[in-house]
Amino acid sequence: MQIKILLASFFLFFSSGSVYSQYGVELLAGPAYMIKNHPRFPLLTDLPYQIQLNLNMKGTQRWKAVYPKASWGISLQFQDFGGKENLGFGFGFLPYFTPEIFKKGNLQGRIKLGLGFSILSKYFDPFENPSNIAIGSIFNAFGLAAFQLEWKLRKWSPILELGVIHHSNGSVSPPNLGYNLPYLSMGLKYNWGKTSQDSILSSKIAIRRFSFFIQQGLGIQGIQPRGPLFPVLYSSVGFQWNYKVEAQLKAGFDISYKESLYQESKAKGFQTTRSDYLRAAFFVGHEWLFGAIGFQVLTGVYLHTHPGMKSIILTQVGLNYYPKNTFLFAKNQIWIGAHIRAYLGLAEFASIQVGYRW
Repeated sequence: MQIKILLASFFLFFSSGSVYSQYGVELLAGPAYMIKNHPRFPLLTDLPYQIQLNLNMKGTQRWKAVYPKASWGISLQFQDFGGKENLGFGFGFLPYFTPEIFKKGNLQGRIKLGLGFSILSKYFDPFENPSNIAIGSIFNAFGLAAFQLEWKLRKWSPILELGVIHHSNGSVSPPNLGYNLPYLSMGLKYNWGKTSQDSILSSKIAIRRFSFFIQQGLGIQGIQPRGPLFPVLYSSVGFQWNYKVEAQLKAGFDISYKESLYQESKAKGFQTTRSDYLRAAFFVGHEWLFGAIGFQVLTGVYLHTHPGMKSIILTQVGLNYYPKNTFLFAKNQIWIGAHIRAYLGLAEFASIQVGYRW
């Protein structure tokens, strides 16, 4: 069974200023470098490269009121990983967020952040591709972080982009060393539509400073290639603070249980119960809000040692979907999320979660 939880959609932050109400299409291409993060990492026979086709989108008036100096878009990507026999190539779909960080004359500098999913042509198989110890699934989470320079002209604009790409399956289907590729791309952007600055209409924005939340999650973890998948259950309670309309801080306690550890101990003949594999943690987190979508990162510490513990520090990253726009409704919010939990930087499991905020 391949990974079923695919992270998709939007991203991070910056604020204040003006935005151009304009569509654009970018075509970028350039070389990449595969980071070999294991002594037996698959052999590279060619130079990796990547090609991007990006569609820059207009924001709504409410988006411009909250994010006046940022835009968003959708990227389709092709990547050759430099090893036809065992690494193959990949196709990626990636919504992204681009806050402007400076502007001097026609020169604009932006951060580009995105998260989506990818489909890989080659991945680990014990019989057909045993040398690929980097990744074990056809479907994977796909992330990008980059710095972009644009010399903005009326219609055609040259672009230079320096960034890093990451592919991972969240340890749903081992192995999961992942693909990590720094890259340098160049290309052109074609702009169409009105290029003058939009006026930002005032609109009602809702904000609730402090609130209590609960959430329940169901994770999936694989412990061996092509092996069975085991559930991970976790529950969280805590408080959150909207310090501004587009961002909030969270803190709380988390209790989780991993079925894989219980089954492994049982197979070894240990006398144990499921309650022996409960884990408790304290966490703090931050979430950037984009109306219907939130991007959340958190970190925390486990409050005691537990079987299978690889680090006292937990980290988690993911996306939340809000049926009610967070810019308009601050109370009684329900959300559905897709997340990846890790021991520090070592992915542990992928999950879905449902939460409620008073």
